[in-house]
Amino acid sequence: MKKILILVLAIMLFTGVYAQAGQLGLGLTKGADIDDIGLYVGYQFGLAPKINLGPDMTYYLTSSGLTYFEINFNLFYSFVADGNLSVYGLAGLQFAYASIDLGFLGSSSNSEIGINLGLGIQINLGGASLFLEPKFTINGFEQLAFSGGVRFKL
Repeated sequence: MKKILILVLAIMLFTGVYAQAGQLGLGLTKGADIDDIGLYVGYQFGLAPKINLGPDMTYYLTSSGLTYFEINFNLFYSFVADGNLSVYGLAGLQFAYASIDLGFLGSSSNSEIGINLGLGIQINLGGASLFLEPKFTINGFEQLAFSGGVRFKL
């Protein structure tokens, strides 16, 4: 427990030294295994040069009695940062929840934890950026998903 507390304090100190304004992302997600579109909201902040950290959430707009959402916490590493173009890799954890209404039988739900692996491209437009991120989740509810949208500098 003591080692974990020291590690958390060290990360907080390092983050505080480098911390910079973050980016709020809004967009859409399309999963390979889900027919419906998801609403994406995310936040990223700089942890070190070329490294960002951030949570995001996707809530899928289903109409068939299914509720599905995912919460991700990813680490982003920028491979290429050339002018207005950035290419990055991502890795992190996903918590996914699914529930289905079975009518008079009640409902059934399940949650899973998976590992995210993906790539992304971001084009800086000044105060905002366009992004596209394909990622695959291993374990949990395995699926390939494509997220895209706009990130606003805060």
